[in-house]
Amino acid sequence: SPFEKDRAMGLSIEIAKIFLKNCPRQAREIESAIQQQDCRRLELAAHTIKNSLGYFGAKTGARAAERLEALGQTMHLELAAEIYLELTYEIEALIQKIEALVQQQGEGR
Repeated sequence: SPFEKDRAMGLSIEIAKIFLKNCPRQAREIESAIQQQDCRRLELAAHTIKNSLGYFGAKTGARAAERLEALGQTMHLELAAEIYLELTYEIEALIQKIEALVQQQGEGR
């Protein structure tokens, strides 16, 4: 029904807003874990952001987060900074797309 569709879209917009609020903090957590060589924090933060990116279909970003998660698990952080740069690029692209969609929805389109 149209009501169900509107309700689902409203829920999706709310999830998108939560993502926009939390994602930058999660990315900073990953960056901090890499700088401090904290493998467990890296693993957990990367896992969290991987799931968020996957929800929005950002496969390349989710794969980068998955690679960071694996580096945290194996305690080999040599490539972490490079992968983090790839992840932040993908996050920025997704944030721009989501912000545009949220704005369009707010304008009633």
